[in-house]
Amino acid sequence: MFAEASDMWVGSKAELVSMYVRSDQRGQGVGGRLVDAFVEWAKGRGAARMHVTAYSENAAALRLYESRGFAPKSVTLAVDLDPGT
Repeated sequence: MFAEASDMWVGSKAELVSMYVRSDQRGQGVGGRLVDAFVEWAKGRGAARMHVTAYSENAAALRLYESRGFAPKSVTLAVDLDPGT
């Protein structure tokens, strides 16, 4: 997703909304290449900032994003209202 600057954001931003690498492809650099392609796409559009969301329990994803320069900037808190979901 790409969003131009607005009243809320002083610069344009790109957000990697969802990414999944099949388990049989993990550890082969696929995720890194996908993130790198996203970064290049965002830069090409003129993004001033990039965002990505990962589950806090997904240590491998966090390591991947942090290895590409992403750092925590905010915290999202959630509660499951229906334990069956």
